Amino acid sequence: MTKKIVLCLLLAVVAAALVCTAAACGGGDTYTITFMDGDTVLETREVAANAAIRTTPSEKQGAEFGGWYLDPGFDKEADLESGITADTVVYGKWTYATYTVTFVGADGETL
Repeated sequence: MTKKIVLCLLLAVVAAALVCTAAACGGGDTYTITFMDGDTVLETREVAANAAIRTTPSEKQGAEFGGWYLDPGFDKEADLESGITADTVVYGKWTYATYTVTFVGADGETL
């Protein structure tokens, strides 16, 4: 009978230790990251806290991707390699190529 009580107590301690360990290992804080292009939501994901976030930006014809930013004015670049610790919205910055067109008449003069 005493062996059964000791065995039950030992199992209870082991179970409690496993529960505490799972909770301490971050049984998982997760956050939402929302990828935006202006007012358009490109993607929303649930990610683990502090986990690096990998992303491939959508391509835009005639534009070059300039990174993810924490504000729509592109003042503070987002560090997605370090992960996030709160729900976060990031804004994609694209830079469009500009061209100058010059019209030249038959006489060789610029119009």
